[in-house]
Amino acid sequence: MALFRNPQNANPYFPLAQLASKYSSARANLLLVIIFTAVNMILAITGSDTYFLFSAFVPYFLTTMGAILSGKMPEYYYEGEGAYEVVSDGALMWGLAAVSTVIVAVYLVLWLLSKKPRMGIMIAALVIFSVDTAALFFIGGFSLDMIIDYLLHVWVIVSLAGGISAAKKMSELAEEPIQVVDYTDVTDA
Repeated sequence: MALFRNPQNANPYFPLAQLASKYSSARANLLLVIIFTAVNMILAITGSDTYFLFSAFVPYFLTTMGAILSGKMPEYYYEGEGAYEVVSDGALMWGLAAVSTVIVAVYLVLWLLSKKPRMGIMIAALVIFSVDTAALFFIGGFSLDMIIDYLLHVWVIVSLAGGISAAKKMSELAEEPIQVVDYTDVTDA
């Protein structure tokens, strides 16, 4: 009598359940990026300089720059050394917000299409988010006060890569023939 059972031996679908959980986690992280990016864009349009982490950089950056250059941000953005100049009456902000909305919509479409484990969809999400992360480093530069943002971007990249791996393994498991042992066959006895 075994007191401790290996869950992998008890349930032949255990690896599949683990892979499905990993894939779902990648999708959940992608959805969080979409939600927090949309919230950050709305905050920028309304003139707030509050920023939530776990967000895509490029849509937030474009929307924020549009708001800054349209004079929608607090006064201290336009005073002192390194102050910004207002160059638009708001059209630039709405134009850049529209571009940002398209980027977020692409993420949303990828999330919707990834409901069933599809490696290609996750690869597309990973590529786009990797480009976003590269933009974070090249445009935003490296700063210690942004270390949490960098780490969260890496987390999402690792999560999406894990989702790709899980989707691949799930498709391989689905292709394997299921072997059923027939215990009712008495001819071998």
